[in-house]
Amino acid sequence: MESNLLNKFPVTRLRFGVLQIGAILVFLSVIGRYNYLLFHTLAEFFGAAIGMAIFLLAWNARKFSKNNYFLFFGAAFLVAGIISLIHGLTYRGMGVIAGTSENSNLATQLWLANEYILAIAFVAAPFLLGRKMKAVAILLGYLAAFLFLMLSIFYWKIFPAAYIEGAGLTAFKKISEYVVAFLFLLSSYFFWSRRNMLERRTLYLIYSILFVFFVSTVAFTLYVGVYSFPNELGHLLRVLAFYVSYLAFVESGLMRPYHSIFKDLKDKEAELKKAIDEWGMTFNSISDPIFILDINHTIIKANKALLEFLGKRGSEIIGKKCYEVVHKRHQPWMTCPLAMTKKDGRSHTEEVDDPTLGKVLLVTTSPILDEFGKIVGVAHIAKDITERKKMEKSKDEFISLASHQLRTPLSSIALSSELLLRGVAGEMIPEQKKYMGEVFKATKRMTLLINNLLNVSRVDMGNFETRSESVDASSAIREMVKGLGPLASEKKLKIDENIEQEIAPIEFDLNSFGIIFENLLLNAIRYTGAGGSISIELKEDKAGVLLSVSDTGCGIPEKQKRKIFNKSFRAENAKEMSSEGAGLGLYMAHIAAERGRAKIWFESEEGKGTIFFVLFAR
Repeated sequence: MESNLLNKFPVTRLRFGVLQIGAILVFLSVIGRYNYLLFHTLAEFFGAAIGMAIFLLAWNARKFSKNNYFLFFGAAFLVAGIISLIHGLTYRGMGVIAGTSENSNLATQLWLANEYILAIAFVAAPFLLGRKMKAVAILLGYLAAFLFLMLSIFYWKIFPAAYIEGAGLTAFKKISEYVVAFLFLLSSYFFWSRRNMLERRTLYLIYSILFVFFVSTVAFTLYVGVYSFPNELGHLLRVLAFYVSYLAFVESGLMRPYHSIFKDLKDKEAELKKAIDEWGMTFNSISDPIFILDINHTIIKANKALLEFLGKRGSEIIGKKCYEVVHKRHQPWMTCPLAMTKKDGRSHTEEVDDPTLGKVLLVTTSPILDEFGKIVGVAHIAKDITERKKMEKSKDEFISLASHQLRTPLSSIALSSELLLRGVAGEMIPEQKKYMGEVFKATKRMTLLINNLLNVSRVDMGNFETRSESVDASSAIREMVKGLGPLASEKKLKIDENIEQEIAPIEFDLNSFGIIFENLLLNAIRYTGAGGSISIELKEDKAGVLLSVSDTGCGIPEKQKRKIFNKSFRAENAKEMSSEGAGLGLYMAHIAAERGRAKIWFESEEGKGTIFFVLFAR
């Protein structure tokens, strides 16, 4: 590719360039032996022509450059070229402008202005590499500098004297030349520190420009007369510097945009290739099977894990439909995540238990959008969860079995301890009654925990069934309050029952009603401090039967309210108040309410208590 561009955008070869500039310098040197004024005029006009050429090409090529870096240099050479023309016209002996024929100071002042413009431009240029600049701002900046210098020299006459007839160069002129020479050296350091931002040939040419400008500037500090050899040498070196500037900025910088203006494009291409390679390595290193699909289910790209999972090569599946390759079907699944993503533009996750694969997959699809937000494809990730599902089914079965096996002896213990506490087998002494009370409360808490574990297991296994039946909510509430009474008494909690008379039975599952109320009351008891109060209210209105359980307990933190019905979640202040609880009670209450088409919600303020509401619709 590079060789083709070299042919399309040819540049001056080094050998030809040396011969070319050598011939120009010899020609000017010979002219200088016979007519110094003509030599000086040609040298200055040569520099002005180069400066204008650089500017014109930079201006017309600005649309192809995103930061106008070459326009910045082009404007500097334009201003320097215009000042060179004025300098040549005011040079001693020219007589073009009145009052300048015998006055060398004006031309020398213009010369310094010329040099300062170029030196400052070269110092500033390295810091502008890669930065965006407005073309108008560049031109206005140089126009302001040009006008200021011209007014300082011709109108205000505040520019310091640079040459005194009979005495030669002033101290200001010599110091200025050394300052300019130092600026060229400083610029070379700045360019070196940012060398990676330029094409190598252009960088070397810039170093050559700076070196020749530096030597020529030093030469200009040595002459005493405007027609002396150091002055001639300085002009010859300056011609050389402008020629090298032409090679750097016109040919390398503008005629070959691939190597300079568009060098950043080459760099971006390299970065893009590197990013693609790194993405490919990452894509293939992911252990989960992944493929990229278009919106018609056609496989565009597949990672190594997918090929190994299917036992196929890339050429065997790329360009084919995913449902044909993976599932051996002629059409997509009814609940295909890709179809759902295509429909609503969102990510979807679905468990796929495909008999043809003999595995359970957790499939996630995410949309791939174009610049207009339109779906053009889907990223499809399949995670093998077969072993995890098997382990979960061992766990669920174990919990279910263990719960069943534990409930029977616990029920016996609870019943026996309750009978003993009532004195059925004889009156107990206070100490015996105390310990038996502890046994009763412990078995009650354990029974509630086991019931919740069993219910959660049923939900996870899909065996949590409900049936509609006539439930006397008032009687059920009183019975459960009586059963949990000992736990409330232990903390000296006051329970108020506000149950309206003659509330008609509700159509609900009795077991689900028990799960809801028992867990709400148990939570109120558990998270209300000693001496607090609990209020239970049951009333009927047009919407249905409303149950509420309120307490004066710790309340629910504002930031954690949205998680309160989540499985195994307990608020931080609840954990601090009680080590008991597994975060299953409210989860099951919520599940039971939803399954029975009841609505459950709460109001709470941390530190002031909570009210749970359950509405059983008619």
